[in-house]
Amino acid sequence: MVPCRKMTPFTVTFDRNLMQDWSGALAPFFLDSPVGKGKKSLKIHSYVHIKYKEDDIMQASPTHTSTFSHFRFSKKTYDMKILRTIRIDPDLLPGVNSAKLEDVRGLYMFMDHESIDWIEDVLEDGKAVSS
Repeated sequence: MVPCRKMTPFTVTFDRNLMQDWSGALAPFFLDSPVGKGKKSLKIHSYVHIKYKEDDIMQASPTHTSTFSHFRFSKKTYDMKILRTIRIDPDLLPGVNSAKLEDVRGLYMFMDHESIDWIEDVLEDGKAVSS
């Protein structure tokens, strides 16, 4: 019989500042969805061979031959000065319906007081509760 390996202990950090809106911060640099020649949109399921190049170009071929369509992810022009001033705002929390809220509150008996306070702060933020 082989003994189990012991896991390294870890700590869960309740820090609201870790949840940040990266999509909003990087929006000036990237397209909403990849675009090809002639405003062709990327339909990933239509391709059998896909390559990604370092210059933000993805090559996709609908067959196993080397007939690739090219798709861009980044915007062609943007002010490089923006890179120095990117501000990443806290992300909005997804909504929690009332049934799930009651489920979470039912687990409070298994949590320490500090964790309960953090969860209540997040839920009372006004953005976390939905109908």
